[in-house]
Amino acid sequence: MKKFFKEVFLVCVMVTEEVKDLKDKLVSQKKELKEHKKELVSQKKELKEHDETVRELNQHKAKVVELKAEKKRLQYNLRKHADLYFFEMRRSLSTAILAAFAFLMALSWREYIDSLIDSLFSIDTAQGDLISALAVTFFSVIGIILVTKFLQVEDKKFGAL
Repeated sequence: MKKFFKEVFLVCVMVTEEVKDLKDKLVSQKKELKEHKKELVSQKKELKEHDETVRELNQHKAKVVELKAEKKRLQYNLRKHADLYFFEMRRSLSTAILAAFAFLMALSWREYIDSLIDSLFSIDTAQGDLISALAVTFFSVIGIILVTKFLQVEDKKFGAL
């Protein structure tokens, strides 16, 4: 029986050693799992930060798209107003030049009309000047009406002006 106990004791010792080895393996695997868990938590944190960065980038991208649309709208409006400005400037300049020529023509016709009225009516200078002024006014108004009616400025971009 001694032999039997000895064998049982040896088996117990072997089982104990195996249990100890298994326990050591479990402890080692537990440590590895803790390390993996730490890595996963760290990766999860990095992933959250990455998601936040992506969200911020998408917000910035939306703002950039919005700003580009605003820039395009402002460029269009600037071009439109610049065109209108130059059109008005050319029109005003041509009006001023035409007015200067009209003034020169009126001055040259004035002398002729004065002498014509003096020779036709043989009246004093005050009455002659009055009749001359009335005649010039009458013909000027008729001329303005005709020019306004037939030479109306029209532009496709800005409509009738």
